[in-house]
Amino acid sequence: MDRKSIESYVRYGIKSSRFLKSTCFAVLLINIPLAVIALNMYSDAALIGVVAGTLILNVITAFVFYAKLSVISWFLSQATQGVYLAIIYDCFMLSFYKMLDVFVWSDYAVTIALQVIAIPFVLIIVILSARKHNKNKVPKVLKIGLSAGASIYAVSSIISKVFLANLSINVVIIIMNVILNVAIFLMWYAVLSALYRAYLTKRYKLDIVLEPSIL
Repeated sequence: MDRKSIESYVRYGIKSSRFLKSTCFAVLLINIPLAVIALNMYSDAALIGVVAGTLILNVITAFVFYAKLSVISWFLSQATQGVYLAIIYDCFMLSFYKMLDVFVWSDYAVTIALQVIAIPFVLIIVILSARKHNKNKVPKVLKIGLSAGASIYAVSSIISKVFLANLSINVVIIIMNVILNVAIFLMWYAVLSALYRAYLTKRYKLDIVLEPSIL
């Protein structure tokens, strides 16, 4: 990618997003009630520690990015919020399964492992789609990559639930788990895209100023 293509890719990421300065606190407003519900369903010292630590970091970074919003911090804000949401979601699902008394460590470990394994896979998709960037057309590699990844993720989640958690008779739980896990997979694309754009902006010292409508 030449400098012109890189700047076009970064600018497209800014224009295609509806992220505003006030959005720095958006995920926090979701995470707080989600965390409260999770701890009401089930709680222990470890879970409380993870939830509290995540919310504290969410608050700190939200205020930091809001106070001094630049192109790089704008992308970093989107990325960190996605990570915080994923962590709180995982805590919520743990509490939910504990409340229903269907929690199985091996199944939960597989779910977390799938999320971690998805990161390098999604990063490859992000880099390849950036190189194929066309502001007027979504790259085929992006469509194929995300579709294939989400499908594999969904199938893996079903297999894990049926054979590890023995939830073959509870179709509702399986469907809910698959939908939310696929959502996490797709969210990794948004997180890594934001981080990659922040990296490109820093590395190539792009002189991009956020529009007044965002600030």
